[in-house]
Order: sequence, then C-alpha cells, then structure tokens
Amino acid sequence: METHKCLNPDCGNETKNPKYCSRSCAAKINNAATPKRIAQSNGICEKCGITIFYKKQKRGGYSPRRFCETCFLRIRAEITAERHNSLPIEDATLAQLKQQKRGYWSWRVSITRDSRNKYLRSNLPKHCCICGYNKHFDVCHRKDISTYADEVTIREINILDNLIALCRNHHWEFDKSLLSPEDRLKLDASVAQRQSTRLITA
Repeated sequence: METHKCLNPDCGNETKNPKYCSRSCAAKINNAATPKRIAQSNGICEKCGITIFYKKQKRGGYSPRRFCETCFLRIRAEITAERHNSLPIEDATLAQLKQQKRGYWSWRVSITRDSRNKYLRSNLPKHCCICGYNKHFDVCHRKDISTYADEVTIREINILDNLIALCRNHHWEFDKSLLSPEDRLKLDASVAQRQSTRLITA
C-alpha cells in the first residue's frame, strides 16, 4: 500500500492513513481550524441593557439568562397582575380570550375546558347520545366555535343547549359531517328529548 506524508506540517512522517499519521496530528489541525466554543460567563439584559453574570453550572459551563434579576421580577409581576385583572372566561368575548391566550390551541383548550366543566355540573346525560357509550365522552359544540363572531361571549358559546356528549368516534364523525342518517336521527331525537324534558321541568 502506498504511503504519503502526514498532512500535519510540523510532523512530516510517512503514513498509510488517508490524512494524518496519528490522532494527535489530526487533533492539532482540526482544533486549530474549528476551535471549541468557549462558554460565556456573562451577557446583556434584553430589557435594560446592563451586564448579566451567568450562574455557573455543576456540570460545567454557564446557565444563560435573557433578563437581569430586577427586570425578571418586574416582568413576572406584570404577568401576574394581568392574569388577576383578566375577566372570568364566561364574561370574556372571543376576541378578548384570543388576546389573553397565546396561540390558537391555548384559547381553544380554554373554551373546551369550560364547556366540559359546565356540562359535568349539569343534569344532562353523561354518555354518548348516539350509541350510549359511558366509559368516556367528549363534550362538543353543536354549532362550531369557528362560526361565532369575535364579539360573542364564551357564555353564549358554551350555553348548555349548544353542548352535547359524544364518544370519540361519533365526535370525529360529527366534526367531519360523516354521521350516517341513522346516527343523525338519534342525535336529533336526543336533543329534542332533552329540550322537551327541560320544558316539562320548567
């Protein structure tokens, strides 16, 4: 097998390896070309611009921070005050809830959680109104949330007349408009029976 000189200029030994004669020579060249990143022990606060000294970690390196201690406490206090001053979810409009919550799924989950809590506190059937499955049920909206205007309150969206209990399978079929005619009749009959029972009770 042909040999050639080690690519390390300080070495010059003959080797059969593709580049270097040893790991030591390879490390010298590669470390000089791509030096290891040096851990930073300080940074700049994004809020006030003062120098922050990072806390040293036990495993080595430093734990970076975006804000100094003063700005961090001020930001946390502002977030806490905003949460305490926010409206109860039932009194908030859809637009206000979207503004309070960050991201689509955050405000959607808030509405879903409120609808389920309201349904569980009611005397409505706690099983799928189509197949009767009662091990677990989803609380879904007869009128889709996306069809409401931003000025509508969550209380109007989560009114009991708009809530029905369905198993996971029928919930998915209902959302995709894939319910069979028979299942659609069962659903309508269950809703009609519930409304008539409420009128009699009233």
